[in-house]
Amino acid sequence: MSREQERIQRKLESNPIMECNKIRSRYCPDLFRDFADTKDPRNQSYIEYSNDELLGAMFYKGIAGIESMQSMTYEFNQERVVGNLYQFMGRKGKEYLPHAVTVNEYLERLEPDELQRVLQKQVYGLIRGKAFYDARFQKKWLVIVDGTQTYSRSRKLNEGCLERHYTKGTKEETANYHSDEEPLPDDADIGYGKAAV
Repeated sequence: MSREQERIQRKLESNPIMECNKIRSRYCPDLFRDFADTKDPRNQSYIEYSNDELLGAMFYKGIAGIESMQSMTYEFNQERVVGNLYQFMGRKGKEYLPHAVTVNEYLERLEPDELQRVLQKQVYGLIRGKAFYDARFQKKWLVIVDGTQTYSRSRKLNEGCLERHYTKGTKEETANYHSDEEPLPDDADIGYGKAAV
C-alpha cells in the first residue's frame, strides 16, 4: 500500500460518517429534497416530523447497518447523534428523531411509487452525471439481469433451469431448481411427464 493510500485509509477510519456524507453530497445532492417532495399520506394536522426527516432517518439507519426499528430508536435518540443527523439532513435540529412506531406507520401509508420516483431520479442523475463511466468495459455498460428467482423449487421445470445442490456427494444431497418461467398450477401436469386428459 502506498503512502497516499495509507493516508486515505487513515482519513476514512478517523471519520467514516463524514466521508459517507461527502460521497452522498457529491453523487446525490438532491436526495433529501426529493425525500421532502414525496406526497405525504398522513393527516396534515397531526404531523410532527416531515417526510425528509422520516425517510432520512431510514436512510441513515441503512447506512449504519442497524437491523431493527427499535434499535434505530435507541441508537439515534442520543443527543449528539440527533444533532449530527439533523445537520447531515440540512434541517434545523429537534430534540428527538422520530420513534420507530411513527416511522413504521408512515411507511405503511406511503405509496411505493413515491420512493420509486426518488430512486429513479437519483439513478438518472448518476447516469447523466457520468459518475460511473470509468466502470464501463470497452466503452460499453455491462448489464446483468437475474430472473432466476421467479421459480425456485425441488422439481425441475425445464432444461434451462439453474441448479443449486446441497450436501453434494453425500446421501442427503438435494437439488433446488431456479427458473424465470412461471410453472403451471400443480393440478395441470401438462408438459411435466403426465398425459393431459
